[in-house]
Amino acid sequence: MEERQKKGGSLVFAVNGERFELPCIDPSTALLQFLRSQTCFKSPKLGCGEGGCEACVVLVSKYDPELKKALGTPVMVSTLFMKDKGNMPDPPPGFSKLTSSEAEKAIAGNLCRCTGYRPIADACNTFAADIDIEDLGFNAFWKKGDSEFLKSESTTNLDSSRYPWYTPVYIKDLQSLLNSNVTKNGTSFKLVVGNTGTGYYKETQRYDHYSDLRHVPELSIIKRDQTGIEVGATVTIYTFISFLKEESKINFGSYGKLVSNKLAYHMEKIASPFVRNSANVGGNLVFWHRRMVFLQI
Repeated sequence: MEERQKKGGSLVFAVNGERFELPCIDPSTALLQFLRSQTCFKSPKLGCGEGGCEACVVLVSKYDPELKKALGTPVMVSTLFMKDKGNMPDPPPGFSKLTSSEAEKAIAGNLCRCTGYRPIADACNTFAADIDIEDLGFNAFWKKGDSEFLKSESTTNLDSSRYPWYTPVYIKDLQSLLNSNVTKNGTSFKLVVGNTGTGYYKETQRYDHYSDLRHVPELSIIKRDQTGIEVGATVTIYTFISFLKEESKINFGSYGKLVSNKLAYHMEKIASPFVRNSANVGGNLVFWHRRMVFLQI
């Protein structure tokens, strides 16, 4: 145990508020594989295996080192829905008011029973006039707020007997890592952010070391000055698109507005919305350089 602690820490995360701690894991293990084989959460499905059909999508909240807060928590979405639900007026005269039985009969012949029929039926029932508040599923959400054990941020060297995983939180830590003996002696080293490319291009190569760059603040900023716009390598494609669409932040005149709109339009053709939320600008450029067939920013 002491030797393990000296080598590095464990991977700690929460799924629907439930704590999971993995002292040793192969970094190439997919989240979908872990959820379906080692937990009780079976709702994510394996479809195309590339991140295109979005059947395997899960909602992940992560700590943004630049904004210093967590983003994308499912609780935020459910809370907004519940608030809006309570403030909605009664349907106007003539508006359809289905009963639960009518809602289920309406979709009875359209859906296969083995592909998520029950959740879809439950969603339809929420619009029924006779639905009981206990059946809306509000009590199914886990306790509000971030899990306390996930709030501490530190540099982590994930203990792995085969593939060490590093998580620098400062640019100087990353520079020291890249200049250390870890990257020498013929060892292979992979820098990881979203790592969405492994879905489309199945990698056969195993790397000796991995480093996660998501927690380095200097790499996740978008900065504008008189010379142009500087975009951090770990900025997600979605974040960059949102930035380009904000005219107040661009402010390069009519020509700059035209260029930013065209670039945003082009980037929206890259993958699917869920992939763009994780895929990063630097990774896209590196992938195009390696493959020459990947849609480039």
